[in-house]
Amino acid sequence: MCRRVVVDDVHCVAKTLPTARLYLTHFDNVAHAYITRQTMKGRLAERNVTNYDMPMDGETIEY
Repeated sequence: MCRRVVVDDVHCVAKTLPTARLYLTHFDNVAHAYITRQTMKGRLAERNVTNYDMPMDGETIEY
């Protein structure tokens, strides 16, 4: 159930605020460790969510 909630939460925010750029991080966190970046990208692609950045560990994104 938790896996679905995380993806659904990101999807809900992305669709509610379509002009926002989401910053998805902490995939090494124990609470989210079961969702890899690749899995999250795939699930968001299924929902046509594209307004996000998902940096790799140690990567910096400047806006």
